[in-house]
Amino acid sequence: MVSIKIILAIISILLLSSPLTPAQNFKVGAKLEIFGIVDKKVRDYQTNNTKFVISPAPSIHLSLNYKLSDSYSISLMPGVLFSFLEEDFSGYDLTIFGSRSFEESHFFIEAGINLHLNGGVSHGTSWYSEASLKLIPFLFAGGGLKLSDVASVDITFHLPLINEYGYDSISGDVYNVSGPKLIYFMTKIGFQVLF
Repeated sequence: MVSIKIILAIISILLLSSPLTPAQNFKVGAKLEIFGIVDKKVRDYQTNNTKFVISPAPSIHLSLNYKLSDSYSISLMPGVLFSFLEEDFSGYDLTIFGSRSFEESHFFIEAGINLHLNGGVSHGTSWYSEASLKLIPFLFAGGGLKLSDVASVDITFHLPLINEYGYDSISGDVYNVSGPKLIYFMTKIGFQVLF
């Protein structure tokens, strides 16, 4: 895994080599994202199945953006991912990515890494559910549209580098189903403002 020192060194080199002054190219803002995951876990008394689930609560991020040139920028976004529907997949995110904008069309593409620290929870008696306190790195790519000088929307597709995020077990008189909780894919639709 790439060390933090290497990432910080690359960011420092990029910032120092930018032809524009640092203050005029630094922007701060916020981003709200609705996300959906494809995961596999115990969902009833008979099966351990795969399902696409959309969170009803958005994740919230602080956006720190630095414009390297007219077309390229890098961003750092710490945030919180809420998930009331799938309570075992929630926690903290740290997203680092680069983007390329196409000024004539207002479109942009982006790619990077999303480090998700999943919150550990466990509960139940006959239905035992556990979500591991675990760092799950995602590689992602996506694109979006600039709505104005300060607002944009995007969609990103995330592939986890680690799939397991917990464990489920349901037991009773005539049934016994157990298995790991696995995440296969995540999609996010976001709205961002930068000032």
